[in-house]
Amino acid sequence: MSVTKLAFIKNPASGLRYSELIQKHLITAMVPFLPLQAEHVRLCIRDVTVQRQVPLTDNLVNFVLDELEWSPENTQLFSVSGCKRVYEKVAFYLQQT
Repeated sequence: MSVTKLAFIKNPASGLRYSELIQKHLITAMVPFLPLQAEHVRLCIRDVTVQRQVPLTDNLVNFVLDELEWSPENTQLFSVSGCKRVYEKVAFYLQQT
């Protein structure tokens, strides 16, 4: 979640604080997370390959890292989605090979 979005949500004057989602308790907690760097995402890729019982190769790792969205753009500094999309990217890679 971007800093801007987080500031909007935590701002007591924002509309989300009093929105129907909050008032009806559809969202009961917001758990912020620190952005993951490439080294952390590599660990997620490794975990997925162990779970799927497939070999971990440099080609697979590079493919998944290239497929993810990073911030700032054109860098691999912070993964925008953390490890959420790693499983599907590994599955896509395996279908292509």
